[in-house]
Amino acid sequence: DLLATACNEYAAQMREDYPQRFGFFAVLPMPFTEESCKEAIYALDVLQADGIVLLGSTQGVFLGDPRFEELMVELNARKAVVFIHPNMHQSSVDLGLKTPGYLLEFLCDTTRAAVNLIVSGVMERYPNIQWILSHAGGFLPYIAWRLSLGNLLPEVNAQAPQGMLTYIRRFYFDTALSASPYAMSALQQLVDPSHILFGSDFPFAPAPLSALQ
Repeated sequence: DLLATACNEYAAQMREDYPQRFGFFAVLPMPFTEESCKEAIYALDVLQADGIVLLGSTQGVFLGDPRFEELMVELNARKAVVFIHPNMHQSSVDLGLKTPGYLLEFLCDTTRAAVNLIVSGVMERYPNIQWILSHAGGFLPYIAWRLSLGNLLPEVNAQAPQGMLTYIRRFYFDTALSASPYAMSALQQLVDPSHILFGSDFPFAPAPLSALQ
């Protein structure tokens, strides 16, 4: 938690020094819920962070897990913007595939986290949180209709009574490393244009790759 605080205070200082150039999303010491709640409160209330960034899964635990309920309460109360970036889940590692994680498994992590937020009831219970999914939402736009079949399952309908597509369309989607006609056509068919946000993945993606977007 000390590292998270140091990072957030550094980012807040950068914004203060260069207010026309920078905003910042705060990091939290996940998966430790109590410490993450304290840091979220400090970052949003004191440092005035623009939002929070969370990994889709941390140490094998996905967003939507009951152990993060207290954090969801705090984020919802503050109408927080939460950006979800993927991580490598242990199940992805155990597959033993040679494909670099960022090409395939990152998209699985984002999709799993987004679906779990819906079927766990988090999006129904905490409607004030604004969620942004990286990389055009992983596979979520492509499988949205298939996921809507979950409306026929009582256990899913109990947690997501407004229907799967309603919750899917609440997400915001950035275009980082996903600005292809294939991904964009699916996304444009699914959500309002106001829910599609520019993303470049720079500096993690090299400049020549970012320029292609």
